[in-house]
Amino acid sequence: MSEPLVASASGTLERTPLTNVFVYCLDRGLSGTLVLESPDGNRHAVYFQGGQPAKVRTGDQFAHLGRVLLELGFLDEATLNQTLFELKGRSQVHGRVLVEMGKIDQATLLIGLREQLIRKIAHLYELPDATAFAFYDGKNLLEAWGGPELTPVDALSLVWLGVRSRPDDPRVDQALASLGNTVLRLHAD
Repeated sequence: MSEPLVASASGTLERTPLTNVFVYCLDRGLSGTLVLESPDGNRHAVYFQGGQPAKVRTGDQFAHLGRVLLELGFLDEATLNQTLFELKGRSQVHGRVLVEMGKIDQATLLIGLREQLIRKIAHLYELPDATAFAFYDGKNLLEAWGGPELTPVDALSLVWLGVRSRPDDPRVDQALASLGNTVLRLHAD
C-alpha cells in the first residue's frame, strides 16, 4: 500500500505568485513537484530538481514538442506530419520516435525539450490568480509521464520571464516599494 501524498506547501497564486514559488524552490534547492489547478479544472505540474524546473506537464495541450522543433528549424512540416502519423498506435513519445527514425539526434531532442519547458512555464504564468497550488517535496509526480529526459532550466531566468510577463501586476510595484533604501546585491547570474 502506497503512502498518501501530503503537500509540504499549498496556497493560491493570488496569495503567492508563481514567481515567488519559483524563488522559494530555488533558494532551498528543492526537488519535488508543484501541482497547479486552475479554476477551470485543468491541472498542471512542474518537477523541480535541485531548485531548477526540469520537467513540465500542462493540463491543456500546449507547446507540442514536434511543433517546437519545427519552429526552431530542426524539422520541416512534412517530417512533422510523417512522424505524427508514425506515432499513431504506438505507445512511444514523439521525441523518441524522432530519434529512432533518425530525424533528430539526442542533443537536438534535449534542445527541443528545454525550449518546450520554457514555453510551458511562460504559459503557466498566464494562469489566473485563483489557481490553487500544492508542492510535494521529494516526489517526482512526472516520472512516468513523457520520456525519461530531465532538462533543468535556470530558475532565475524563468523568474525574470514571469516578472516580464506581468508588468502591470501591482505586486511588482509593492515588492519594489518594500525595498525602500535597502542596498541590493547583484546575483552572479
